[in-house]
Amino acid sequence: MFGSKKQKAVENRAMAVATKHYAALGYSVTDTSTNNRYDLLCSKDDETVRVKVKGLTGGLGVVEVTKGEVQSARSSECPTHLFVVYSISLKEINRTDFVGEGGESHILASWQPKDSDLDATRFRFTVARPVNNSGPFFAYGIFKPGQLAFRQLEKFVARTDETATVRGKLLERDGLPIVELGGNNSVHGALIDFHSGKEADAFEAIDSLEPSNQYYWGKTDVHTSSGIRNALLLIGRKPDKGSTVLESNNWDGSNDPLFESALDVVEETLSRFSKFECDLKPLFRLEMAYLLLWSAIERFASFSYNLGSNPWQKVKQFANEPAFVEALAKEVSEVRHLFRADQAGRRVELIRTNPKKSIEYYYQVRSNITHRGKGVRADHQHLQSSTGELLAIFRAVLEDTFPKRSVKRED
Repeated sequence: MFGSKKQKAVENRAMAVATKHYAALGYSVTDTSTNNRYDLLCSKDDETVRVKVKGLTGGLGVVEVTKGEVQSARSSECPTHLFVVYSISLKEINRTDFVGEGGESHILASWQPKDSDLDATRFRFTVARPVNNSGPFFAYGIFKPGQLAFRQLEKFVARTDETATVRGKLLERDGLPIVELGGNNSVHGALIDFHSGKEADAFEAIDSLEPSNQYYWGKTDVHTSSGIRNALLLIGRKPDKGSTVLESNNWDGSNDPLFESALDVVEETLSRFSKFECDLKPLFRLEMAYLLLWSAIERFASFSYNLGSNPWQKVKQFANEPAFVEALAKEVSEVRHLFRADQAGRRVELIRTNPKKSIEYYYQVRSNITHRGKGVRADHQHLQSSTGELLAIFRAVLEDTFPKRSVKRED
């Protein structure tokens, strides 16, 4: 198996050979490899061809293709060519890097692979929760009582024992606490018993948060003030990758810096850069503050509703928070609208009595920044108003979710 640098050198050589080939045939060639399942889009007159490029250091033979690449090749939108560059040689440079050289080409025009042409060499297997749903659940991190994800479980809970600990180490990855079992340390949490007959529903609610990207299910002994019980829990996947050991073994999400210090930075930025200036520096500061605010909101939404990878679906649920609805009506005093930067003519509106439309509006302000970063006086006022309103709304949601926060802020 090649190292990543060698493989990249082979891929780069194959792409260079393919690009040169189609350009010599009079095609206009666009590299689409970073965001499509094919690597080149070649156009000439009324003809368009997709090209999937593969590179080999050995002779012509087996190439690996993904499910997405096969689906793209089978599409009827336009023909796909499979362009294979084989017998590529590698030259080492600077003792650490490589460059590909030479190579012979083989082209399969109108490539539409049949199932019989493909051999499965890898499969994805999800390790499911143990079938027995009758046991208790050891909750730590975002699943503990008083934390964000616990709200999805609360209606199923019969009893909690917050003296519970397990042997292990508590780590944090991208703000999310994960457990690595074993060792002499203890991780604090809560042992939860669900209502009789509701155990399966409770575990389904946990699974609906899509924890499998970060956790896998397991069982371990849980120590409580009344004895030891065996319980299900979520164990961190690859705990040594991208994580840090937490100083405290009793994590509390209300203390997340994104929910405290980051919001103070947003507030300070609003106060310091309220005046428009022609060099646009205050506008750019506000843009940075608004994106930081959205980083905090997206973390709240992820930890509350779903740990998966679709941010907009999670953000829409944020608008259903009762505190969001109440604060929106309180903080917004005008109807505003804007047009989407990525869809010409598509208008979105801020309406204080319509949370669904309003969250789309605030999210589109964020998207417009990343798409174009406009720089005019009207944008400054527009962004300043949106940042101030959304900051106040989000703080209201946090204080409703974590009641102790309001006490700390008053202190």
